[in-house]
Amino acid sequence: MALPDSCLYRLCASQISAKHRGICPNGWHIPSHEEWNTLEDFVGDILTAGRYLKSTSGWDNDANGLDTYGFAALLGGMGIALNGEDDLFREVGEHGYWWEALENEYEWNSMIAYSWLMNRYAGFGSDGIQKDRLVSVRCIQD
Repeated sequence: MALPDSCLYRLCASQISAKHRGICPNGWHIPSHEEWNTLEDFVGDILTAGRYLKSTSGWDNDANGLDTYGFAALLGGMGIALNGEDDLFREVGEHGYWWEALENEYEWNSMIAYSWLMNRYAGFGSDGIQKDRLVSVRCIQD
């Protein structure tokens, strides 16, 4: 998100702009919660949206999607940073995660931000995960 490292452990919502560029190139931004919701509503619902957004190949257990809208979601899983040594990736082939530009609004849980999860069963929805997790980013054009 191009925020200070201290934001992994405290709230930094005041530093996240409406169209937060983060690591995206000029003219692009990390999607907001509302933009992800718009995508979900457009392609179906929480139970079927993944089917239309998933790539037509690459998912484990023959769980490929239709890629109806050219989103071509892949199953990158989630990485766990272990002090820079032997980072562990899990759920590769089973789940895809993408950051959104929103963190948990509760001070007592300042280590949580939001991502969107897609699983092999075609489910799709928002989920809170720890900010130090390594997940994918999908940039959208301003």
